[in-house]
Amino acid sequence: MLKNLTIVVGLIALIALGFYLFVLDDQALQAGNRAVTTQAQQETQEFLRRLNELKSVELRTDVFDDPRFTNRVDYGTPVPLLPVGRENPFEPTN
Repeated sequence: MLKNLTIVVGLIALIALGFYLFVLDDQALQAGNRAVTTQAQQETQEFLRRLNELKSVELRTDVFDDPRFTNRVDYGTPVPLLPVGRENPFEPTN
């Protein structure tokens, strides 16, 4: 009789443990996933809002066609090419 009672109590404990692990724990994971999904949706919406703002920016290039820009004269002096350093920097200088 005691053996049968122990088996029944053990089976009830296993069923309760299985219920906890598979049903209740799964519900907690789903609730956590919903929080992550909500955050991801908010970040996606923010990204799309910023992307639409950038797409609405219109760059005007007519300033590059202005004669004051196209008729520019370069008064710079070219830099002469000089040899730099030695072939072997570790070689003695005698």
